[in-house]
Formats: sequence, C-alpha cells, structure tokens
Amino acid sequence: FILSHILCCQGQPESAEQCTVQSLAWAQETGNVMKADGAVLFGALTAFLCGDADKVNELAMHHADLDQSAVATRWLVNHYRCVHDWANGSTGHSRNFIEGELRDGRTGAACWYETMLAATESNLGEYDIAIERMRASIARCRKAGEIDMLPVSLRVLATALFKRAGKLEAEAERLFLDAIEESRRQGAPWLQLDAVCAYAEVLNEIARPNEGRELLDPLIGLFSEGLDTPLYRRALALARE
Repeated sequence: FILSHILCCQGQPESAEQCTVQSLAWAQETGNVMKADGAVLFGALTAFLCGDADKVNELAMHHADLDQSAVATRWLVNHYRCVHDWANGSTGHSRNFIEGELRDGRTGAACWYETMLAATESNLGEYDIAIERMRASIARCRKAGEIDMLPVSLRVLATALFKRAGKLEAEAERLFLDAIEESRRQGAPWLQLDAVCAYAEVLNEIARPNEGRELLDPLIGLFSEGLDTPLYRRALALARE
C-alpha cells in the first residue's frame, strides 16, 4: 500500500494502481478482509491524487460491501467513505468521522481526509470552514512531521483563500508557491503537477496565463504514466492554451 502511494507521488499512477490490484488479489485469495479494505482504500487515494472521482465511484460499484453499514466493524471503511464523499461532493460522513477522530486524539492520517473535506467545502462555497480546517490541519501536520500530504493541503488552502477573496492576494499566492516548493523538496513530481495546475488555473483567471504555462511546460514531458488522468488532461489543456 505504501509503495503504491510513493509510486503515485513519483509520477507513476498506473504502477501505483497495479500495486493495489495485486494487493487486493492476494488479500481476497487469503481471506484477509482488512488487507482487502486497505487495497481498495489506497486505490481510492491514488484516484484522488489523479483528480479521478469516477474511478473512486467505480471502486464503490465493484465493492458494494464498503457501504455505510460496514463502518462499525471495519475501520478502514471509514477512511474509504471519506474519499467517496470527496468524489461525490458530499460532507456527510467525512465531517462526523474527522471530528470524532480529532476529538479522540486519533490524528494519524487525518490530514488526508481533512484535505479532501476542505476541498469539497470550498467547492460548496463554505470557504471560512475550509480555510479554518486547513490552517489547523497544516499546523498540526507540520508539528508532527506528517508532511506527505502537505503539498496538496497547501494547494487546497490557497484555492479556498482565492475563491473567498475573488482575487489572488499575497497569502494565497505564497501558499501556491509553497505547495510547489514542498512537492519539489519531497521529490514528488505528481504532487508538483497538482499544485502547478491549480496555480495555473488561477493565473489564467487573473489574466496571467503565460506564467502558468512557464511552470507547466517543464512538467508536462516528465510523465510516461497517468496521461489519461483528469489531472494530466487539465495540465495539458492549460499548457496548450
């Protein structure tokens, strides 16, 4: 599972997906329900990093037992349902789950699901809630050294600030640039593509498209996998505008 996440961050989302498929096959063959749930979860996390809501819903369709009725007995299903919420623009399960986890002091991996939830809240126009959530999550994760999701968290916070203000203010621009720099520091070109793509979309909106293209052009040719993902297609369209 961890290998699949590393591969995706390094720009190999198809290899990452294959890892989860192989893990799921092994788990089903050996009757290990928890490992099977983990394989589906990490498949969904890869889909999230590719911006692929349809893939998350496809997983739900093929694994109908990962519905709300399973959350009481299979703890990883709670995590999967958070990704499913993101894919469907919903906050129902995620808010309750995350608030319960934080209240009980179980903050490990919370940054993943807080980031997804804040992205949805921002899309729903709940900017203040999303911004407060991301500020707290980023501060907690920096303190704990849990930084693998930091580039995406910074990007979500920057996007929410931009949407709330209706213009690109200094803090939001700094956060976009921080997201890009953090992904570079981590050696995670796929997360860098995510951050640059979001920043380029904002630069397009404020009539600075050339700056976005200059950031995207060196990245576009780096990848031999994931070329049909929503994230890569967005980036390619922006680079060609």
